[in-house]
Amino acid sequence: MNRLDLRTAWLAAIVVLLAACGSGGGSGGGAVPPVASSAGVARGTVTGFGSVFVNGVEYDTSNASFSSDGEDSHQSDLSVGMIVKVRGDIEGQHADRVEYVEDVKGPVDEVIPEGLRVMGQVVLIGAETIVDPSLDLATVAPGDIVEVSGLRTATDQIDASFVEAKDPATVRSYKVVGQVRDLDTTQHSFRVGGLAVDYSTAQFEDFTAADLADDQLVEVKDGNKAYSAGDLHLVATDVDLDSNVRMEDEDDIDHHHDDGDDAKVEGLITQIVDSTHFVISGTTVMTTATTTFLFGDATNLVVGARVEVHGTLSSDGSITAIKVEFQHNSARVAGIVETVDATAGSLKVFGVTVDPVANARLRDERDHVEPFTLADIVVGDFVDARGVEHDTTVLGHELERAVVGDTRLRGAASHIDGTAHTLTILNVAIVTDANTQYRGGEENSMTADAFFAALHDGQTQVDARWNGSVTDPTIPVKQLSLEED
Repeated sequence: MNRLDLRTAWLAAIVVLLAACGSGGGSGGGAVPPVASSAGVARGTVTGFGSVFVNGVEYDTSNASFSSDGEDSHQSDLSVGMIVKVRGDIEGQHADRVEYVEDVKGPVDEVIPEGLRVMGQVVLIGAETIVDPSLDLATVAPGDIVEVSGLRTATDQIDASFVEAKDPATVRSYKVVGQVRDLDTTQHSFRVGGLAVDYSTAQFEDFTAADLADDQLVEVKDGNKAYSAGDLHLVATDVDLDSNVRMEDEDDIDHHHDDGDDAKVEGLITQIVDSTHFVISGTTVMTTATTTFLFGDATNLVVGARVEVHGTLSSDGSITAIKVEFQHNSARVAGIVETVDATAGSLKVFGVTVDPVANARLRDERDHVEPFTLADIVVGDFVDARGVEHDTTVLGHELERAVVGDTRLRGAASHIDGTAHTLTILNVAIVTDANTQYRGGEENSMTADAFFAALHDGQTQVDARWNGSVTDPTIPVKQLSLEED
């Protein structure tokens, strides 16, 4: 099978990978106001274990219960890449309940260049997708049963973060979670992605058939497992109202959060409502004059952008954002300018091409030139650029000329070798030695082995720092840090 790298899909909009704000911050300035409430919900990607790490944050699960598909489960059933909901003391990082959220479970319709079509859902499988060893992408065929977890795009595709094969004998029902489209109350039908749903004989939970409306996030089940590969039509046995914020579980449907409860949610922006409201998979987010933006600003709120929102819940399920973090906008390169390409409007620093975007903020903290443009930068200047990581390029949203300082790189780790203690950031091979220091969350020291064991290829953001203005990447790095929020 041709496994395409689907990261090019974000060229229509800024689509981003999990990143956390480490030292150096982004735009927005100032400290993020604390969230007062101790109750709340977080939804995001499992990035590691100790207890459970979600979006790089560790939640203590020592007293937590777990569920999957409405049934009790165990922490051992979780895998890196799965999208989960965490309910509990979010700011205190203590989980009461962790629920695995699957987006589709059922037969493969066909293998497509972008990945798979499963029960009418286009599943995008790229370099960042965690593919469980149970699934061989080279041999997967129509009719095979798979389970997918990921993020819905504005076109109702699933940007898969985790895919696995399922034993048909262990699957109780087929399932699709998505937004209602093309509701026809006369024909008792609607669409989820490319799947036509007949709800005329379905049982409804949490609401009634009369309450159905376009854009609602629903869970549709085929308890009879009658769907066959390629049908693209499903007679639903159950339709449930799914809330990816309120954490309404199948065995806990009376639980609702209150106004002011904490909320953290990761997702792709699917709709821009107006200048202060946008939608992530059916959840409306409101920004205010006090909302802090990290690794971008309000102008970067576009359909397709991948963000993590920290804020407070309203009783209607919407979120008032305290902080909006543009994931994967945290790429950074600081060092000596090696080349300047005036024609292309780009420059190269430490082997990394920096291509400032049209509305990039350019500042001169060395000579205080105003207005400061790319034409003022010459070979030998020390610059600090931050922006979006795209292949081997940093699309710079901020570029600053500064006095000479330490060379730094920040980006998603790849080509990880836990034995040799090497990795690659922004296509630069990083060399370590016995003097390299390792830091985890909150700057806690780690051993080299523990640090490399915490890395996930293409997902974990790492900050690398050298002593002084190093220009030779074969010089061992001074410090490697895990980037968390």
